[in-house]
Amino acid sequence: MISYLRGSTTPELQNMLYEFQLLEATVIGRMGYALTELRMLSELYPKLLKSNNTLLLYRYNFNLALIYYQYNETQKSLDFLYKVIHEKKLTQEVQRYKGVSYILLASNYLKLNQPDSIRKYNRMAAQFLTRKVLSHIIYISRYHSINAYLLALDKNFVEAYKNIDSAYNIAVERNNDGEILYSNFMKARCFALQKRYDEAIDLYKYILANSPVLMLNIYKSYILRNLLDVYKQTGKIEKVYDTYDELLEFQEEETQRTKEMQIEELDYNFKLNEKLNEIEKLRITNEKAEVTKQRNRIFIVSLVILMVFLAGISLLIHKNNVRKRQLAMNQYALLEARLEEERQNKKIYEMQLLKQVEDRERNRIANDLHDSLGGLLSSVKTALYSLQERQEDNTEDKAHIDQILGYVGECKQELQRIVYNLTPLVVEKFGFVEAIKQYCKKLQNEQLKIDLQLISVPANIVMEDEIMLYRIIQEVLYNITKHAHASHALVQIQSNKEGMMMIIIEDNGQGISADVMEVNAGLGLRSLYSRVSSLKGKINIESEKGQGTVVNIICYPKLKDIV
Repeated sequence: MISYLRGSTTPELQNMLYEFQLLEATVIGRMGYALTELRMLSELYPKLLKSNNTLLLYRYNFNLALIYYQYNETQKSLDFLYKVIHEKKLTQEVQRYKGVSYILLASNYLKLNQPDSIRKYNRMAAQFLTRKVLSHIIYISRYHSINAYLLALDKNFVEAYKNIDSAYNIAVERNNDGEILYSNFMKARCFALQKRYDEAIDLYKYILANSPVLMLNIYKSYILRNLLDVYKQTGKIEKVYDTYDELLEFQEEETQRTKEMQIEELDYNFKLNEKLNEIEKLRITNEKAEVTKQRNRIFIVSLVILMVFLAGISLLIHKNNVRKRQLAMNQYALLEARLEEERQNKKIYEMQLLKQVEDRERNRIANDLHDSLGGLLSSVKTALYSLQERQEDNTEDKAHIDQILGYVGECKQELQRIVYNLTPLVVEKFGFVEAIKQYCKKLQNEQLKIDLQLISVPANIVMEDEIMLYRIIQEVLYNITKHAHASHALVQIQSNKEGMMMIIIEDNGQGISADVMEVNAGLGLRSLYSRVSSLKGKINIESEKGQGTVVNIICYPKLKDIV
């Protein structure tokens, strides 16, 4: 059967062969031979690219994410998972892989100890559970384990242990050692959060002593670190030292396994380049064959022309006219493209000029407010103090003056806030990262908590684009404080090596429907879209009434050359 599939040429049978080979690699990986699975996937990848089969590429990316998860290469695992969840095709099979990917994303962020991201992706996985799309029983067990940990963080230990029991029972029913280990690990962490330290220690020791080696290697360093924390909490110093030595020894072994995987990756990349070169050579060969066929056709046509001279001349004249028309159409299309490029360049230039004029005007207004109105308020305050000193016997007048002094102080604070918003000198002085930190700290209060996650932000963004990024985030957060009535907001900023920056701003406020957003789109929202567009970016706002709002921004700020 396999030999027959290998010899087949139809796309359907070829896809069946690739699906079988992908399944074979997956089975070998589940047996504990992750490096062999990686090698098989590397050989299969060029074929999948050529087939352009979305579902098979989906499964390929998910398998690589799972391999890197097992080797604790968390960032690489996240990169491949993002490729899975960003696919917009909504077939039943793709939705199932998305749901499982959200569970694995939450597991990765649990390794990184980032509760907000854990909650976010576990909540997204729950949506697939309620729609009965996420049918894989093992990942339902993982969902309950992670949910138990989140409930324990919120001190809801009763519900946490109920979720742990559900996860454990599902794993035992399916005889899955990995999920049994994971549910026990989460249960021990719940014990530690509840300060049931002795039970946590016993369970950690049980996991280390009774878990299969292949599964234990994935989580052993995290288990040892948590056991180390519990020993510290209970004051068992000798156990702390022993556990620390065991952790160092395991990390050396883990480093060696990682080196083996990196060697396999190098081989994988080398083979991948070879395969891609072969595909390119095949493409060139096919193009040459096509050119040869075309030349043969021209030769045959020439013979026909010689045999039927008059018909040949007519045919040549006709072809020449067609060619001239085609050339004219191509020239017209090229001219249109150049005109469109010039229009775009002009639009960008106008936007840049408008931005410069806006910033210059902001600075002028800020300086005028600070120098004139600020000084005038200080003079009023001084005069009031002088008047207050002369009203020693008149208690009612002194109280009235105190009230006026309070109003003047509030005016000065509001003036300082307006000046700060008009000209963010902190960006020029301390840089974009410090400016955002200060702004979030200044903006949050008892009614609104803001969590800022700076995963990876380049330090060499040009000043002009740093100010633009600051303005964008400032505008979104201002809208949250003004309209959302939210109690919590999350700001997450990260970038990749290609220079793409992703900004996610999420709140739990009252939200707004798409129709209302379109009708009430004011100057602030139009300005936001304009600023993102000037950074060659796109913005997507997801919101429903009563469900909060998520603002997703992808942009490409310019970077300074590093000397």
